[in-house]
Amino acid sequence: MTPHVSTWTSTWPSSRPRPKVVPAADAGGMPRAGHGWPAAGSGSRTRRIRLGIPPLRPWRAASTRTERPWRPARTRTERPLDGGEEPFSWSGDYSGPMSPPEPIGADLALIADIGGTNARFALCDPSRPLPELLRPVSLRDADHASLQHAAEAYLASVGIRPRRASIALACPVVGDDIRLTNRAWSFNRHELRASLGLDELRLINDFGAIARAVPLLGPEEREVLHGPDQTLAQGPVSVLGPGTGLGVALLVGDATGGWRVVETEGGHVGFAPQDEEERALADRATVLHGRASWERLLSGSGLALIDAVLGERAGAPASPPREAPEVVAAALGGGDPVARQALARFCAILGSVAGDVALVHGARAVVVAGGSCPASCPSCAAARSGNASSTRAASPPGWSRSPSRS
Repeated sequence: MTPHVSTWTSTWPSSRPRPKVVPAADAGGMPRAGHGWPAAGSGSRTRRIRLGIPPLRPWRAASTRTERPWRPARTRTERPLDGGEEPFSWSGDYSGPMSPPEPIGADLALIADIGGTNARFALCDPSRPLPELLRPVSLRDADHASLQHAAEAYLASVGIRPRRASIALACPVVGDDIRLTNRAWSFNRHELRASLGLDELRLINDFGAIARAVPLLGPEEREVLHGPDQTLAQGPVSVLGPGTGLGVALLVGDATGGWRVVETEGGHVGFAPQDEEERALADRATVLHGRASWERLLSGSGLALIDAVLGERAGAPASPPREAPEVVAAALGGGDPVARQALARFCAILGSVAGDVALVHGARAVVVAGGSCPASCPSCAAARSGNASSTRAASPPGWSRSPSRS
């Protein structure tokens, strides 16, 4: 009869020394002592082996130990003992502590555009030649206590933990402590990176980000408001646009040698009214904010202010102020003369300010962007970008031919 033994497949941690394994049989097929079996002639266990009966498991013997600090996983198999073969096989698998796995989506990057009203998040693959937004989501700032909370809510919704992030902010990006201009959010650069589990975090001004995108826009991604439709081959190029505030940036360089962005806070320049109606707007902005700057009128709240003031001047019944989307919808609907007048005035001021910015920058072109820029509005299509230069005493030669785009 060929004797059998019980064989146990075990796993063992790499940090724990493996026990010395002694073959269970010699060349003649006789069992050897070892692996918990007694030497020949030591009693009933030896008789069991000689009769071909599998021995009892070594750890079932009486023991004074009350606990086993570590016990490997075991899988029992029965096989005949072949001369010299070891009755134990060891696998390299171990289910204990190990280095954490790579997070899902670690090769993607988090990108975000954080304004005073909305926080827009998406993912992108930096290895692709052209950027593509993946899983874009827009969140309302008012629904979250901080930028960190908004970012964590987005990442939890997509179930991805990227290692890199680039975030555009509607505020100056200087130093480690950042505070948004039109939203009570503030944070520390290093604390935000650590809380989101990022290896790399880049912070840039929001209109600086828009200016960087301008040279990459194709013909189908822009609309000409004034002047010839020419490819932007050389700077300077002024980039401005209303949103929660008014963003202003400067693009210098050319398509051959590369472009460089100058981020500014030009939206806080003082507003210079041109007529009685604009003086009434400036007076209201001064009462509300202590100072009338460009962004107090060229923004979402600015359009609401213009609508309220013009409604009062027209003798309209007193009513709660309308939000900017309501004013735009009413104006484009054609049945609300006050809203149409307010939107036309908004676009006229935008054209006038664009002329001022172009004069300061010496711009060859002006690009208008931003969340509150109603590019589809006929009044904006006729925004007096070119006509505004006629009111500037120092308009440079050829400025009226500078293209204006949205």
